Amino acid sequence: MEPTLTRFIWRFSKRDQIAVLALTLASFPLLYLTLELPKIIINDALSGEPHPHDILWGRFSVDAVDYLMLLCGAFFCLVLASGFMKMRINTYKGVLGERMLRRLRFQMLDRVLRFPMPQFQRTSQGEVISMVASETEPLAGYVGDALALPAFQGGTMLTILIFMFVQDPILGLAAAALIPVQAAIIPRLQRQVNLLGKKRVLKVRQLSETIGESISGIRDIRVNGTARYSLAGFSQQLGEIFGIRMEIYQKKFFMKGLNNFLGQMTPLLFYAIGGYLVIQGDLSIGALVAAVAAYKDLAAPWKELLNYYQRMADSNIKYDQLYEQFVPDGLLDKQLQYCPGTEPKPLDADIRISNLSLNRADGTSVFSNMSLSIPAGSTIAITGNDTTAQEQFVELLTRITQPSSGRITVGDQDIASIPETILGPNFGYVGPDSYIFNNTVYDNVFLGMKTSPAEAATTLPSLLPQNSEEGHKLWIRETEAAGNSTDPFLTNWVNYQAIGAFGEADALNWWLQVIGAVGATETLFRFGLDLVIDPNEHESFAAQILGARQHVRQQLASRKLSHLVRHFEFDEYNTYASVAENILFGNPVDERLSLDRLATNDYCYSVFKQFDLVDTIDDIGLRLAEMLVEMFEDLPPGHAFYEQFSFVDEDTLERLGKILRQVQAKGRTSLNREARNLLASLTFEIRVERHRIGLIDEALQQKLVDVRHYFHKNLPPELKGAIAKFYPHDYNAKLSIKGNLLFGRVAFSTAGAKEKVEALIDEVLTDLGIKDDVILMIRNVQAGIGGSRLSAVGRQRIALARAIIKRPKILIASSAMQAVSAVERDEIRKRIRHLLPETTIIWVDQALVDTDDLNRLFKLEDGRLIEQSLDTAGDVPQDRATAYGNQTSVVDLALEDGQRAEIRLLAQVPIFAHLQPQQLKLLSFTAERLQFDAGTSFYEPGDQPDGVYVVVDGMVDMIRGVRGDEMVVATLGPEGVIGELEVLANIPRVARVRAAGRVVALRIDPMVFINFVRTDPELAFAVIRGIGLRSIGRADEWRQRTNSEGTAPVAE
Repeated sequence: MEPTLTRFIWRFSKRDQIAVLALTLASFPLLYLTLELPKIIINDALSGEPHPHDILWGRFSVDAVDYLMLLCGAFFCLVLASGFMKMRINTYKGVLGERMLRRLRFQMLDRVLRFPMPQFQRTSQGEVISMVASETEPLAGYVGDALALPAFQGGTMLTILIFMFVQDPILGLAAAALIPVQAAIIPRLQRQVNLLGKKRVLKVRQLSETIGESISGIRDIRVNGTARYSLAGFSQQLGEIFGIRMEIYQKKFFMKGLNNFLGQMTPLLFYAIGGYLVIQGDLSIGALVAAVAAYKDLAAPWKELLNYYQRMADSNIKYDQLYEQFVPDGLLDKQLQYCPGTEPKPLDADIRISNLSLNRADGTSVFSNMSLSIPAGSTIAITGNDTTAQEQFVELLTRITQPSSGRITVGDQDIASIPETILGPNFGYVGPDSYIFNNTVYDNVFLGMKTSPAEAATTLPSLLPQNSEEGHKLWIRETEAAGNSTDPFLTNWVNYQAIGAFGEADALNWWLQVIGAVGATETLFRFGLDLVIDPNEHESFAAQILGARQHVRQQLASRKLSHLVRHFEFDEYNTYASVAENILFGNPVDERLSLDRLATNDYCYSVFKQFDLVDTIDDIGLRLAEMLVEMFEDLPPGHAFYEQFSFVDEDTLERLGKILRQVQAKGRTSLNREARNLLASLTFEIRVERHRIGLIDEALQQKLVDVRHYFHKNLPPELKGAIAKFYPHDYNAKLSIKGNLLFGRVAFSTAGAKEKVEALIDEVLTDLGIKDDVILMIRNVQAGIGGSRLSAVGRQRIALARAIIKRPKILIASSAMQAVSAVERDEIRKRIRHLLPETTIIWVDQALVDTDDLNRLFKLEDGRLIEQSLDTAGDVPQDRATAYGNQTSVVDLALEDGQRAEIRLLAQVPIFAHLQPQQLKLLSFTAERLQFDAGTSFYEPGDQPDGVYVVVDGMVDMIRGVRGDEMVVATLGPEGVIGELEVLANIPRVARVRAAGRVVALRIDPMVFINFVRTDPELAFAVIRGIGLRSIGRADEWRQRTNSEGTAPVAE
């Protein structure tokens, strides 16, 4: 970056500035002629008696009227030429300013990727986004006007003054005869410009999002050496914004040119019509001259010059501020980050750390004279309780942070001088803050292999709508002129050969091995089962799933598990499907049958009327609306319950409240079509087994089956393709993969139904050889911003897979996979060693259980690495391997009385006793009713907390100890509350909870319980008091057990 805005403009746009200046100077003769011609018209064509005039040096003679018309025609041509010149100058300035803005932003983004890490501690993500996306915006207009505007406006003033002194005319302002025409045309053009402006705002927002992700994931970009890929992405987005702005300038200045042209038509009309009247003696020459003289004024150019100087001062100040922020000390050398043409070389030598020191900003020491040698291909582990020091040590190893003194070498190469194009492919890094980008799972895993384009671009970016070759050439020219990256972004960047793969299919087989090593196979498989795919895009896979459907059904029958799945049967009502799905016997694919239009669709309405269901649908909708408003009306805006459990969002809830008040005041007949549609959509969303509100009884269910028969029998031809029907021999594009395999829904009224069914599907698909195909479907799923669509464990597994997918020579895992047990982390490390037998592995963890695979073990303490014995690794936690119980999301209360019983029971639970009726209803509505057979575990030690349990019926044992040596420490009966401590503390389960007999319980979602506690101080106090009382009670029980043999007392 240049230190001043003037130097920046002159260095990168000198030729363009001179070109704009030349065009500006070329426009002055035209301006002078437009002032001179009126004088000639008045003095020669209009003064004195009409007489013939010689033209073209006396070769031709024309009468007075023809002479006048010739002069007016010449004036008209001058107006056109002058208007075209102004349009060309303004467009050129606009494009020039936007090109320079694109260059400036790219330079700033390039520097962001090279910022020293302390800079991100001083500068927030929001500040960087604002500076790049917003604060640079005003500079574009100034850059284009830097030379042209003062030259043009100053020249205009000078030309006018010279003309006035030479000719001595009195300039004035002409009447605006064409203002109505301008008022009709200009607003239409302005609307087009406004639409483009909105489009541009959306693109800028997308750019801001990408910038934010790059800042959050800067470690991964640095370590993986993908700065070139990131810069190509920035170039792509900046180019799209540039294209929109270029179109805006073209339309904007065409509009201004047209406006100027229409404005100049007024004196033309004066000369032509007024001059004719003067010749005929109907108008005095003085009146005409006065009108023309009033047309011009010196105020406009003078005002423009004043504005220019103000903009120049503001722009210089903005640029100076930006320069200060984007030229920090310790900026990474450009040649280390972006070194095209450098072939990756294997860094498979020993790592040597020599006299390494790191000081804090205040001068105190973190590490001092640290030395260590790590043989190539070895596995070392570093433990300790100082996670901050561990992370700083890892940042030194990966060159994210520069040491105060000392060096780190790989073989004879100092990592401080190794380009990222070499460092990235050789180093694999995963840390506690490894970022998951808003892209597909596939792109996130293979991100570390995107250091350079692997193939020629198949989709060429273009600045022309037709995406023609000429448009692509224009894109390249403008990209080079703006100093941006010309690397194609819309192409394959994954270098398969770098991992020894022959193509994508081979790489995907390696990908499956990698996700297996990090323990993500089963997680991704179950995630894949829930995917909804387009069978037209995946015809072969859809056919395989259809083939597996019959195998699944046969296995369910042979194992007597058919009752766990409620199949879609045309003659039966499916209580696990919505009312709309039961009526349509499928899912709508046309908006004419969407939930908000189903009730008022002409054909559907006639069917409902035929079966006397119109009022019934409205009645159910009204009753459900009353329940929702009562339960949710006291929640604050943006509360998590709206998203998690309500049929509607907060805005729709407000509309429902207005509808209910209108019905109370004026009756149901006063509702308009929109309100009735909203109520009906609530009815159509009800799932009997899920919502347990008693509004869809068995008689109504049978009636809806009759409606289904009539509906399909008489379905009009135009609606034949509007439904994705539940056909047993077709793949349904609206169902998940699991839904298509089962051709139904899991009937989770039996404990463990979901787990049993998924285990059976796993077995069937494995036998058929298509389990891997299901997992591969997940690769195109969007991970969400920051991996928001993935669980915490899923994000950590994806980040670890990214580090090992590229077969690095050196793998550094710092506090990786902390969401799983220490035992599982050790197993993952061993599987990685099996996959990467020649890789140097540096494993940083707080706790180790198994050290058999390690070559050396160190403890980082007080800034020193202290080698530990591999036989005594220190205090380590016991295995907390997850062993999920047979709990299941069962909702088997279909009657309203059942929910009332739940509410009464919750009201008797001490910690919920103070809640208002509507709060108890909300708690009951959001809870899930579960059934457990005798001996079934609610959860096991080490399980992640899945909710707070309230015992409805039966007895539950709380157990300590391992299987075979267990002790019942407490027994809870109805109204007992289980598991709230782990939910609040967000820690794994610490005990085993098992059903002593058949048990019915309510499970409250963890976030629901936490949100209740956060918003209700009395509930928070009751929870704390309950935990304390139970702790005291259990301590007394424990003392009694140690003094005498007996059975556990029942805690009522």
